[in-house]
Amino acid sequence: MRIGISSPDFSLIDFEEILEKISKHFDRWEVVAEGKHYLWDIKEKFLEITSSYNIVFSVHAPLSDINIASLNPRMRDESIQQINETIKISSQLGMNMVTMHPGHLSPLGVLVPEKVKELNKNSVKKISETAEEYGVTIALENMPNQRITTCHSLSELLEISDSNVELCFDIGHANTNNNIGEFLDYGKFANVHIHDNFGKEDPHLVIGEGNIDFRNVLKKLNEKYSGVVVIESRGLKAGVESKNVLMKMI
Repeated sequence: MRIGISSPDFSLIDFEEILEKISKHFDRWEVVAEGKHYLWDIKEKFLEITSSYNIVFSVHAPLSDINIASLNPRMRDESIQQINETIKISSQLGMNMVTMHPGHLSPLGVLVPEKVKELNKNSVKKISETAEEYGVTIALENMPNQRITTCHSLSELLEISDSNVELCFDIGHANTNNNIGEFLDYGKFANVHIHDNFGKEDPHLVIGEGNIDFRNVLKKLNEKYSGVVVIESRGLKAGVESKNVLMKMI
């Protein structure tokens, strides 16, 4: 099991600067493809410098202002386009894993959840077709228990997926839904996110600062999953702290 890191905070820092810092602690980085790390903007720099680092890269699709289940067709189409463009550039940059969020409930969408589910499924289908064309694995992520989020459970994720879509198991998100166990029993993941909380909100705490029994979780996870565990942290310092805790458990 390899340990990686990801944080939206990194996307506020110039790519080369944060890459140098991350490389001192991690050899896996899931780049959040927005802000200063919008992949089309850093393409040349990425190709120029990353070969000098012993880091394997993957991608988290853009989060901000993205809703693939928007009831507004123009906003929905643009959200799909943003993720499809991320898939294309990821392929060009040699990154074959893109993790993405399902769509969420808008103020009007809260009133028609079945329609939102249908739109989610249709949008995921379109995105999966692009991923298949470009040889990229899409990992669809389970969401935390919040009023506007969808896909809290394994069954909800599988319902909007298709045969070309894999899953990203977010342990912290599952803890807010009290369903870590059902995901561990399933065990078929392309990616895993790890962070801590107390089962209500989603603050992305350092591992060990919440109430998740990570020793038991990691033991069960290791029975079926051998890929990368990505620490989703509030910055590099917190990520390194989580890594140090994890290393003692593994």
